[in-house]
Amino acid sequence: MAQRTSNNGGLNLSLLQNTATVTLKGKNCLVIPIDDNPALFVGKKGVYLDISVVETPDSQYGYSHYVRANIGSSRRNGYSKEDLKALTPILGNLKPSVAAESAPQGQTAPEHPAVIGPEDHLPW
Repeated sequence: MAQRTSNNGGLNLSLLQNTATVTLKGKNCLVIPIDDNPALFVGKKGVYLDISVVETPDSQYGYSHYVRANIGSSRRNGYSKEDLKALTPILGNLKPSVAAESAPQGQTAPEHPAVIGPEDHLPW
């Protein structure tokens, strides 16, 4: 089997604007206001976070890339440089890893509602 190289890492979503960790129906939840984070947008099948992945070949910690929230050029109008920096934080870093085999083709993510209503309408 052919080896594939991938990048693994984690994203700290609490770095987005005005996030809060709350308990809803006994579950610990991260609340991210869509309207306060222009890198987020509601699409046909969910809520998406625009990101930029930037190569960092000289990282002293062995990271190959960093991940930053991204606001597309068409949505950047009206924001100062300071606002853009605050709205596009570096959310995490990636390190290379080698997987023994490739992932199966044709798998899709489960479909979730794009927007849910009050706490009574949570999916659990």
